[in-house]
This record gives sequence, structure tokens and C-alpha cells, in this order.
Amino acid sequence: MLTDNEYMMAWGLYLLAVVGLGAVWWRLTRPLSVRWLQNCLRVVYFSMLVTPCLVVTDTPRMAPAFMIWILESTIVESENVARVYLPLILAVVIGLILAFGEAMFHNRKSPDPS
Repeated sequence: MLTDNEYMMAWGLYLLAVVGLGAVWWRLTRPLSVRWLQNCLRVVYFSMLVTPCLVVTDTPRMAPAFMIWILESTIVESENVARVYLPLILAVVIGLILAFGEAMFHNRKSPDPS
């Protein structure tokens, strides 16, 4: 079992890796000319990898919900995988609403080239 310091260090390293890979993902989606598609791809990336979920319901420890979903649906045959769906779906839906809103606001604000 991890101590509190090891647990926080593991989360810190994980988030550092997510931000590093997120910078690469941001750069890969930059050439897309459709702004709402850029935003949607970025939101799905970050929401899938950063959304936390309880590891076990009786402990306060959390892990990325995407990892729990993968592990419990492939490696561990568990009926408890449904608890991961709500945080993931909420994070993606709220992020997509914000991404579409930002794209609409950006399109309305940009001047007409003609």
C-alpha cells in the first residue's frame, strides 16, 4: 500500500505526464482548420485522462477514471465498472459544451474577411 507521500508523488508524476503529452496533443490538433473540432479533441483528451474516480468505495484514494475503467473492464471481471461512467460522461459532456460555446463565441467575435 502506498503512503500518503507516495500517493501524492504518483499523482504528481501522472499529471506531469498528462500535461507533457497534452502539449504534444495540442500541437497535433493545431493544424485542424475547424475550431470546434480542435476544441472537442482537446477536451476529450484532457477529460478522459484527468477525471478522478474512487479506487474502492470505502477508501478515500482516487485514480484516473479512465484507468479504472480499462482495468475493471478488461483485467478484473467486475460488475462495479458502472461507477466510473458517471464521472467520465459528466466531464466529457461539460467539456464539450464549453468547447462548443468557446467556438461559437470565437466565430461571432472574429471579423468578416470580406
